[in-house]
Amino acid sequence: MKIWMKVKLADTIKSYSKHPDYDYKCSIDVLAWDSMIEEGRSEHENPGRPDERGEVVSVIIGIVKGEHAEIRVQYEQEDYKTNLLIQRAVKEGMKLIKEKLDAYLGYEPLNR
Repeated sequence: MKIWMKVKLADTIKSYSKHPDYDYKCSIDVLAWDSMIEEGRSEHENPGRPDERGEVVSVIIGIVKGEHAEIRVQYEQEDYKTNLLIQRAVKEGMKLIKEKLDAYLGYEPLNR
C-alpha cells in the first residue's frame, strides 16, 4: 500500500456529450502523489511537484438520466477507499459534481 503525501482534485471537470444510456455525464479525477520532495531539494523549493501530473486514484462521476441524477465514485484500488486524504478530496469532488449536475438540471443553488 502506497503512502500518499499529497492528494487533490484535477483542475477541470470533464463533460461528455449525450449517450444512449444517459442524458449528461461529467467527471473529475482525484490525483495523488507518493512523494512531495525531489531528492536534494527542500519542500520549500519544490512543494508537491506541480509540474507533474499525479496518479489517478479515484474518479467521481455524475450522471443524469431523465430527471434523475446520481454520483458514483470509482476507486483505482480497493484500499484507496480507506485513505483519509483521498476521502477528503472525494468529498470535495462530490460537491463540485453535485453543483454541475444541479446546474444541468436547472436547480437553484441553496444559500450557504
